[in-house]
Amino acid sequence: MIAGFFTLPSHPGEGRAVIALTFQAIASRTASGRRRIGLNILGSAPEGQDLATLWDRQSDLAWRRAVRWAQAALSTVLREKGSRTGTGIERRVMAILQGLARRLEQDVRGRGRRTAHADRRHETGERPTRKAVDDVREAGDGAFLIDERNGAVVVLGDRGRTHFFTPEGRLVSSVRYSRDAIERKRKTGLWRPLAASQAAAMKETLLRGAAERAVRA
Repeated sequence: MIAGFFTLPSHPGEGRAVIALTFQAIASRTASGRRRIGLNILGSAPEGQDLATLWDRQSDLAWRRAVRWAQAALSTVLREKGSRTGTGIERRVMAILQGLARRLEQDVRGRGRRTAHADRRHETGERPTRKAVDDVREAGDGAFLIDERNGAVVVLGDRGRTHFFTPEGRLVSSVRYSRDAIERKRKTGLWRPLAASQAAAMKETLLRGAAERAVRA
């Protein structure tokens, strides 16, 4: 199934980012030979980034809720009575994809109704993006990390605020993570801390970039 365009959260001056996605139901086998069916999502984030970066960084993705429903539904197909034959499996998978399409449409319409409220929150500073520069300025060396999957710079702020920058210093997005989620990413090696000298240099780069953008504005 092909769906889009979805709008993505953007920052002042960056314009409006959109994305189209392909959703595939995929049958495969585990290393032990057990059959399974899952959902594959194909697409490219703005500027060619891996799609996974959006899933991790944005809490308000238009397809997140519908995709989670479809993933859960597909995981049960092979356990359902009447879905043991090829025809039964195909019929059930097609019904799930149709349900995914309906949920995507409903969620996009709902997002349109929430837009005005979200804009007000942004203007009043409730979104963590507004605190990015302040958090960079106050961050110690230990708050600077690298996302090993894509090379993004991660800066940790107060109350779970987490900011993602390009290596050149452009803010990509800001979200809130729980303390457990942050520690899990550290322990699994997804986020690697920068050395003190690297952290200091990156802090200077980020603050200089913010100052230059403020002058241009």
